[in-house]
Amino acid sequence: MANYLAVVLRWLLLLVALFLALASLFTTFLAPGWIDELLAAKLTAAGRPNTLVSVPWALHAFDTINFDGPGAQITTYSMAWFLAAATR
Repeated sequence: MANYLAVVLRWLLLLVALFLALASLFTTFLAPGWIDELLAAKLTAAGRPNTLVSVPWALHAFDTINFDGPGAQITTYSMAWFLAAATR
């Protein structure tokens, strides 16, 4: 069990390092719940460009089940706006 936890911890640290490296290259789009608001605050504090669309009732991956729901409609519109702005 200890080996498993060590592997998981290393994997998570690798993902964080990869994310931070990529975040310095690209603008980040975040559109789910509270944990992503914390991430947006950290990106802003680090001087990384980011766009946060706050959906107060949302949890992580909230729009993956019902693509016709209000959350998916908000994020679909927001993502289209973000991509248009980021690729100018």
